[in-house]
Amino acid sequence: MREKFEKVLNELNEALVELGNLVVGQFEKAESVLKSKDTELAKIIIEDDDKIDLLKEEIEYKCLKLIATQTPLASDLRRLFTSIKVIQDLERIGDYAVDLAKVSMYIPEDEHLDYKIAEYFSGVIRKMITEVVEAYINNDKKKAIEIYESDEAIDSKYYDLFTNVMNQMNNGQISNAIGVQTLFMIKFFERAGDHINNICENIMYLKSGEFFKRRLRE
Repeated sequence: MREKFEKVLNELNEALVELGNLVVGQFEKAESVLKSKDTELAKIIIEDDDKIDLLKEEIEYKCLKLIATQTPLASDLRRLFTSIKVIQDLERIGDYAVDLAKVSMYIPEDEHLDYKIAEYFSGVIRKMITEVVEAYINNDKKKAIEIYESDEAIDSKYYDLFTNVMNQMNNGQISNAIGVQTLFMIKFFERAGDHINNICENIMYLKSGEFFKRRLRE
C-alpha cells in the first residue's frame, strides 16, 4: 500500500515539474511577443493557458483522490495540501504571462516598449520558477530562502522603473500609451515574483508545519 502511495507521489512531482516547465515556456514566448508585437504569438500564449489550467486541475484531482482513498500520514497530508497550494500559485504565475501577451496588443503600431526591461524581468522570473519547483521537489529550505530573498531585487527594480516611467511620461519623453503599458508590464512581472515567494513559504511549511511570512531564517 505504501509503495503504491509513494508511486503516486512521484507522479505528482513529475506533473508539478511539467507544470513549471509550461509556465516557463509561457514567459519565454511573452518576452518574445513584447519585443516583436507578434499578434499570432500573443494568441498562442492565451490559448496555451488552457493547458496549464487543465494540468493544474489534474494534479488537484490526484491530490484529493489520495487524501480520500488512502490513509496518508500527517506528513503526507501536509505534502498533498501544500502541493495544491503550489500548483495554484504556478497557475496564477502563468496567468501573468497571458497578461503580458495582452499588453503587447495595446502597444501602438509605430511605438515599442523598452525590450531590455522585459528581457531582464523575464530572465529572472523564469530562473526563479525553475529553481523554486526544484526546491519544492527536494524540500530544500536553503534554496527557498535564497530564492525568497532574491525577490527583493525584483521589487527594487520595479519601484525604480515605476518612478522613472512616471517621470518620463510627465516630461513628455515617452507617450502615455507606452508609459501605461510599461507600468502594466512591470507590475505583472512583480506580481509573478510575489507568487514565487508564496511557494518558498510553502516549502518552509513542509519543514515546520507552521506558516511563515518573511521569517524564513527562523
